[in-house]
Formats: sequence, structure tokens, C-alpha cells
Amino acid sequence: MVSRIDIQQKGLDLLVKIAANIPDDWEIRLAGSGPDENKLRNLISQMNVNNKLKLTGSLTDEQLAIHYQTSSIFMMTSRWEGLPLVIGEAMSFGLPVISMNNTGAQEFLNGGKIWHSDTGLSCA
Repeated sequence: MVSRIDIQQKGLDLLVKIAANIPDDWEIRLAGSGPDENKLRNLISQMNVNNKLKLTGSLTDEQLAIHYQTSSIFMMTSRWEGLPLVIGEAMSFGLPVISMNNTGAQEFLNGGKIWHSDTGLSCA
């Protein structure tokens, strides 16, 4: 995941809950920084998912490319977005995308096979 660390808008509380439910041998890497970084670190500790959810901080362009290249999927948990260019970036690296069902994400995902769930997640 690549995101500004803003818990409410970016749905990072949902990301922590997702991390709590993934298999122990999976890892979510979040690249980015932002105003809620300390709050997010505390939430990660409280939910005991330090081994599943890793914060990489801000990355250079080269590091970001490696981040995408070494990922299996791309997830975006934002509750609302304008036009999330990060989805286009992830797709340009060939990553399947899992996203909340919000207007901005659908601009990118409309051409793919979209699956919706009762949780508000979409997948393309």
C-alpha cells in the first residue's frame, strides 16, 4: 500500500483490522508518511499486528518502484478519494487492485472485473 498516513480518510484503521485477519506468513507494507503516523503505530501495537503491518516511511522514486515490483497485490482502504493516481501506478506494475468502493477508485477500476462485498471493498 502507498498512502499519506491519515487514518480517517485513508481508512488505515480498516487496514489494521485487515492485518489482524490475514495469515501469519503474509505481510502488508505501507509506504508513506503523514500527520497520523504516531497514532497508526500505536494502533498497530494495540492490535498486535507489528509482524504483519510494516511502515516503510516515505520512499524515493527508485524505492517506490521496488516496493511495487516486490508486491503481490495493491490495496487501497481510502474511505473517499478524488482521482487516486496510486491505483494507476500499481496497475502499471501489473498489480491486481483491491479497493474500497468509492468514486475515485471506480474511475480506474471500471474497465476491470469488479467484485463488490458487503464490507465496502471492491476488487479488480
